[in-house]
Amino acid sequence: MDTSKERIKMCKEAGEIQKQWIPSQGDWFYKQDGIGFGLWVICYIKNGILLCAGEKRGNRLFDDKLVEFRLPEMYIWLPHQDQLQEMLLDYDDPLNRFMTSVCHSTLVCNFAQFCGVLDEDAEGRSNVDIRKESLEVLWLAFVMAEKYSKVWDGDKWIKDDDIDFGKPKRLMPWEVE
Repeated sequence: MDTSKERIKMCKEAGEIQKQWIPSQGDWFYKQDGIGFGLWVICYIKNGILLCAGEKRGNRLFDDKLVEFRLPEMYIWLPHQDQLQEMLLDYDDPLNRFMTSVCHSTLVCNFAQFCGVLDEDAEGRSNVDIRKESLEVLWLAFVMAEKYSKVWDGDKWIKDDDIDFGKPKRLMPWEVE
């Protein structure tokens, strides 16, 4: 699981994704400040209270005591790769282009095309470097491009009118008309 500062920032700035968070067991989140800041994983949810294990300042993960948290909207959710993929497999949307009998294959193929791995000469359609980033970062960039036509500029997600379903409307240098 990528818990880098860059990924945390990307997740924080992805407000559209943060709004979708319904805390569940196994979810990771980052608490920015105050008592208990740092990385946490939800172990149990009891009566709306999140019982979590986390990273202590001494980098000891999963101390022997669980900590109670409330108000999950104050934390930054770090979605797993499978959670990001599920966001694109919207089973209730009849216009979802990934809803076919081979929807998962189509999804992975489009992700590979987005990253530029289907063609050795292609640079990909992503603005994040696939050689340096984790799969969580790449899937986050793909979801933001596919669903919201946004790209990461290194500081925030920006609307890019040249992106449609994760693919630029303009031709890429390696494409011909």
